Amino acid sequence: MVLNLLAGTLSIAATFAVMATALMGIGLLIRRAFLTASPDVDDCLTAFWMGFGAVILFLLIWNFVAPVTVATLAIVLLTGGAGVWGARQVLAALWRAGRGRRATWWTVGAVALAWLWLANLATGAMTNWDTTLYHMQGVQWALTYPVVPGLANLFGPIAFNNASLLYDAMLGTGPWASQGWRIANGLLLAVLAAQGIVGLVRLADPARPRRAADLFMVFLLPVALDMALRDEVVSFVTDLSLTAVRMGCMALWYRALSRERRDADVEAYDVVCVIALSATSVALKMNAAVFSVAAVFTALALWWTIQRPARRVMQKTLAWGGSIAVVYGAAWMGRGIVLSGYPFFPTPLLGMPVEWRAPLEHARAEFDYVQHSTRHTSGNLPYVSGRTEGFGAWLPDWLPALVDDWYHVGIPLVLAAILGALLPPSVFLAGALW
Repeated sequence: MVLNLLAGTLSIAATFAVMATALMGIGLLIRRAFLTASPDVDDCLTAFWMGFGAVILFLLIWNFVAPVTVATLAIVLLTGGAGVWGARQVLAALWRAGRGRRATWWTVGAVALAWLWLANLATGAMTNWDTTLYHMQGVQWALTYPVVPGLANLFGPIAFNNASLLYDAMLGTGPWASQGWRIANGLLLAVLAAQGIVGLVRLADPARPRRAADLFMVFLLPVALDMALRDEVVSFVTDLSLTAVRMGCMALWYRALSRERRDADVEAYDVVCVIALSATSVALKMNAAVFSVAAVFTALALWWTIQRPARRVMQKTLAWGGSIAVVYGAAWMGRGIVLSGYPFFPTPLLGMPVEWRAPLEHARAEFDYVQHSTRHTSGNLPYVSGRTEGFGAWLPDWLPALVDDWYHVGIPLVLAAILGALLPPSVFLAGALW
């Protein structure tokens, strides 16, 4: 039993390493297409999230014509391998520059231990409610068929168009067939934890200057820890992938805001990454739309006012960012229309004149279910039935549930207080606006 557990833990940790490397390689390919400057360690971490976003877009397009199969995984691995091979000299130079430092070995050791711990958690039983309710069904449909017109009429939640289920399906092929939930979310937490460890070791290194961006990265650790200690590691929970991508995006943009000026193309690429990761967030879970729109407009506004980019750089950035947003939006909304007849299902807006469109009453009922679940009002019968309305009817039920989990309120307040004390007022206000 112990030997089986050890073998499982090592296998999962090794898969984390292979997939993280492949997704980073894809991100490095995208970066090299935009600029020629060599990446640093932070850029390599950002490359993972960009690679993840690119894979999500690839899977959205792929699933229009074919089910997700082991061939899909092979394409991702081969493409990622090509990206790593193309950047091998730069990556080797980064390793040579850091291997003589004690901090580097502390980082490598801490990341290895964190990944082994997460891999060990991933050997446990899958007990998440939503994964058994509809995530597993959505994954199985993606593994068996191309996107199915009118799937919402069979069971509404599997047509919520959470693109992370396509990623989950991809990892449930090949060596982890029918076991993708052991890898999918754990991989994202592993990289998020690695970023937090990098920031922590930097802050503890007396040879390095203190940077606000590193402190920000440290706070990725409690985020990863909070999600790891729930039942979300061994699951297909969509909130985890969304949170991980958003935190990766925030770490990138905060670093761009709080460090010294760099090459104009490098700064422009940071903006492109914010746009791409914001689009990815919406595709993973539609409730990210408000955050993503605010993130994109804030990033563009701050980049324009602080960096004052030249016309060439501005045109290139807007062309890349606009193209990513349009292609992502078309692929994701198009898939939503095929699944349900609505681009934003279960939101009953812009229903398309297609024969498989779910009835409007169905869409409204699914939307109401989501709303009452979020507001913790499913047991508030007067509000559910419409006899009472307004904030006063649901806010008292929602606030205690929010305050019960101190992490959601306390950690952001502590972080804001620490950063406010460490940063110049102008940088802190810029970050607060973001």
